Amino acid sequence: LDLAYTFPNDPSVYRVIPQEFGNLTNLESLELMGSNFLGSIPSSLGGLSHLSMLDLSGNNLTGIVPPSLANLTSIQYMDLCCTNLSGPIPPEFGNLKQLNTLFLYRNGLSGHIPPELGNLHSLKALFLGYYNVFDGSIPMELGSIYNLEVLDLSESGLTGMIPPSLGYLSKLNTLFLQNNSFTGSIPP
Repeated sequence: LDLAYTFPNDPSVYRVIPQEFGNLTNLESLELMGSNFLGSIPSSLGGLSHLSMLDLSGNNLTGIVPPSLANLTSIQYMDLCCTNLSGPIPPEFGNLKQLNTLFLYRNGLSGHIPPELGNLHSLKALFLGYYNVFDGSIPMELGSIYNLEVLDLSESGLTGMIPPSLGYLSKLNTLFLQNNSFTGSIPP
């Protein structure tokens, strides 16, 4: 499948993720990692209601994380790391009840970490660190993700106190918080 498109008035060849992928309504897995795609993530991908795995990592994507991806009600694994995305994490991601792995590290995401992510009770791994520059502190609601095993918030511009609610994550076995600007003591 050749996804190269030549745009008029520009001799360069661009590889973009086609909007038409959103028409593949029975698709269960979309893995395009490291494929040198440019441009933004098509909002049409949010219409893939059977999709359980989405991996767009390692591409040179730009723009925001489309809020329409919150419509992926069957999604279990989402990897958007290392793609140069910017802007906020859509708070609507808190509706992805089947999601067990979310990789958003090594982007240029900003804004607050949405407290709605605390609704992701199936989540086992959450990677938001490295090169993201979030405002404010860790939302205490992340302590409600009772199945969480790995939490990476390293090098992400966070400030304030580490919320004591993280101590309720009884399944947590890996926690990365280095290179932030936290204040106060580590909660007991």
